[in-house]
Amino acid sequence: MTTPDLLDTWSIRIAERAAPGESGFAAQTARAYAAGGAPRRNLFAAPGQAPGGMGGGAVAVLPAVLDGLAYAAESLKSALGSPELNNLLSATGLLVGLRAQRHAEAADRRPGEDGTAVPDVPGADVLPGGADAGSVVPPDGADAGSTVPTADVVRAALRMSARLRARGLAPDEADALTTRLIARLVTEDDPVEAAAFLDALVGDEPPPSPRGPATRCRKLRRLRSAASGLLHRSGRSRATPHGPSAGPDGTDQE
Repeated sequence: MTTPDLLDTWSIRIAERAAPGESGFAAQTARAYAAGGAPRRNLFAAPGQAPGGMGGGAVAVLPAVLDGLAYAAESLKSALGSPELNNLLSATGLLVGLRAQRHAEAADRRPGEDGTAVPDVPGADVLPGGADAGSVVPPDGADAGSTVPTADVVRAALRMSARLRARGLAPDEADALTTRLIARLVTEDDPVEAAAFLDALVGDEPPPSPRGPATRCRKLRRLRSAASGLLHRSGRSRATPHGPSAGPDGTDQE
């Protein structure tokens, strides 16, 4: 299947699951996103309007969903076809795992780079709370008969949900949409085709990390550092005497 065919076929499939009312322009949306640059930016430039001026003022959800999938693409590709999941993973089980992971991160005060995801650093194969990266243990009271999602699936859900929130979706809506889509993507779709679609969607321009509180804090620290440097230099200038300069022998010149 060619790249345009992948984008067209899979974007319609994703739209039917996430935003049925946007299926009619799903292929156009996916091609614009995959193109990157101005075409991608334009998908998010006019809130309340569907891409390309199509639609009558209804908020377009599909661009945010595609952006979330692209943002979580690497974790999703790792999870696709996982033998531990087969066809048993449910959206409910993934939602439980996602929230359990958030709870563990909050308890350990170890948020990821985007505020939710597990950082890709040495030791990241052990999840907060001591859980092994091969699985995420649901909290007490969860359905013991449901398949426990792998860390790759939960990591993908965390990244995608965070991205949808950054794009303006309400937290509960972002979580529900994310877990429903990922559960179906991992368990029902062809993993090879799904991975190829994700690669085509990302194209040559991976989505940048959202500007969150961490970015603002870094900028504030830089501003404070610059201001401190200016004040220090200003203080030294004021301390320099401005009287007549001394002569060669150390006496004042007349």
